Amino acid sequence: VADELVSHRDLESFDPESLSSIAWAFTTAKASNQILLDRIADAAIVRKNGFSAQGIANILWSFSSSGLVQSQTLLFESMAPRVAALLDQCSSQHLANIAWSYAVANVDSTILFNSTFTDVLLEKMDTFNSVLLCQLYQWHLWQKEELSAVLGLPSAFEKQCY
Repeated sequence: VADELVSHRDLESFDPESLSSIAWAFTTAKASNQILLDRIADAAIVRKNGFSAQGIANILWSFSSSGLVQSQTLLFESMAPRVAALLDQCSSQHLANIAWSYAVANVDSTILFNSTFTDVLLEKMDTFNSVLLCQLYQWHLWQKEELSAVLGLPSAFEKQCY
């Protein structure tokens, strides 16, 4: 199936949700294919404004979970403005997956990770389960230890992560 998709001349003709679903399916099946993911990333960048909050969360998670994220910095950089525009539509799972994915990809974005992001986290604070809190804490550690950033989890969240 991957070879068939790779040979498809115009992955840009696929709608954003299909691109996201294909990346998610191959990553979940542990059948990641670098060429296919590169082609999906290129198409996703072109179609970025058509992605829903779930579609973006899934595609970013897929690339970070695949272990093939190093070649996809441009995908993460390109998606940041779209994610920022959709923050109010993100569920707690979307937010945690997105934050974790950027940390794993080691791509920072002040367009995305700013006071608006932490405000949205606080608004949804009671909806994060322990797994999602772990993802957010990993993002927090990346912000603080790798980037030496001022931004991180609000202290109310830090207490929930223990």
